[in-house]
Amino acid sequence: MTRKQWNKRFRKALRSLPASERNAAAEYYDELYGDKRDAGMSEEAITAEFGDPEDAARRIADEAGVAAARPRRRTRHRAPRSS
Repeated sequence: MTRKQWNKRFRKALRSLPASERNAAAEYYDELYGDKRDAGMSEEAITAEFGDPEDAARRIADEAGVAAARPRRRTRHRAPRSS
C-alpha cells in the first residue's frame, strides 16, 4: 500500500474526531513516516509496519473516547432473477 492510500483511509476513518485531533494524528504519522524513510525504510515497509489504517484510527479514537468511523461495505447490485 502506498503512503497516499494509507493516509486517505486513515483520515477517512478519523472523520468522527474533531479536525484538530484528526490533524494531530495525521501529523504524528507523517512525522513517524519521515523518520522511518530517513532511516532507509521503503514506503511499503513503513505502511506495512503502521498496519491497517482503520485499526490505527480506531486506537486513536478509543484514546479520545470517540468511535472511529467504520468503512462502508460495498454492496454489489445484482440483476433481477428471471423466472
